[in-house]
Amino acid sequence: MFGYGYDAGYCLGNMTLALDLPESEALNWHKIARLDSVMHTLNNLWEVDTPDLYGAGSEPDHIIGNSNFAYMGMSMFPDEWAQSQGERWLSKNGKSDSLFDSIPLASSSPRDWDKIPNKNFMHTPDTNWWMIRGLYVHNVNKIANDALLGHLKTYNMEWGIPIAPEGRRADGSAFGDQYSNFNAGKIILLIEGTAGLSYSVVNNTFTHADTIPDEWSFMEWYVPINAANMTETEWVHTRVTREETNHVVSKTIEVENEYFENVILHPWTEDATMVMTREW
Repeated sequence: MFGYGYDAGYCLGNMTLALDLPESEALNWHKIARLDSVMHTLNNLWEVDTPDLYGAGSEPDHIIGNSNFAYMGMSMFPDEWAQSQGERWLSKNGKSDSLFDSIPLASSSPRDWDKIPNKNFMHTPDTNWWMIRGLYVHNVNKIANDALLGHLKTYNMEWGIPIAPEGRRADGSAFGDQYSNFNAGKIILLIEGTAGLSYSVVNNTFTHADTIPDEWSFMEWYVPINAANMTETEWVHTRVTREETNHVVSKTIEVENEYFENVILHPWTEDATMVMTREW
């Protein structure tokens, strides 16, 4: 779905190499996923009829929505396309057809809402997962943070308490189950996107590539680690502190770890120039 077969074939091929299987096994997975045609497919659908848009979007025949943006989740999708698509359609740019409306992100562009008979799902959690994840994958971090935090503050709040609706209608009212598990994907967006946490017990590597929002002064995580050679769960504790004085941003990143030999820190520079780094 949405081109992820390409990524699956690529990953499965790499897995066969990691398991010391013959290279022919890896090439076979690449062939099954047709990796030789991935860029041909992407190029054929980029700006096919609308600037800064993947896939069809020309009025009046098409609805610009989730299916245009979910392809950004592919690792092969060019970074510059994700940036321009995000800036044009998914950001707080003030345009009436942006999916960043009063409850970001809308499932489709407000310009097309009159074409949609069932208006119970104009904002949904699963479409937000597809779109926001792709922004984080390609380091369009400011737009991703704005969309994720804006979504949590509007979509997931009602009556002064957190909720998790199945959907929201065009008028913003909540629809369906108010504690729907479709919302669980946003936990992944926080862990893998905002926190940028990942690890490999095979490579003995822990990675912390934070994208702490500029509204936050700190972010703290406790990550459970389980592996076959462990008798009990290990915990990695991370904390990112962000300070800003006279437009100069300082970050302090702490990782408390007793398991991984390799710890990789890759802080988000907020598209600014890094003037100092410190290594231990």
